[in-house]
Amino acid sequence: MRLKKEMIEYLAEKVANTLIKDEDIILVDNTINLKDHIIKVMVNDFEDEDNLNEEVHDILEDYDDEIDIHKINYGKVFRMVKGRLIKERNIII
Repeated sequence: MRLKKEMIEYLAEKVANTLIKDEDIILVDNTINLKDHIIKVMVNDFEDEDNLNEEVHDILEDYDDEIDIHKINYGKVFRMVKGRLIKERNIII
């Protein structure tokens, strides 16, 4: 995951406070901790992207020799494969 736990908590609190302040969301149940729900969503999204990145790395492992032989930019190919998977699977990142 790219962000530290403290940064995720900070961002989640900012988002929660802004949503409540701007009345974009109204909490009916005061026992619900909006910040905790936002943290869960953020962490799940980061984990999903990490899993996708791992899958792309696995796919490209099969083509390591070709990438080296043709001196192809690994980062560029990585982004292309990731973009294709995102499009095919209708993933929002």
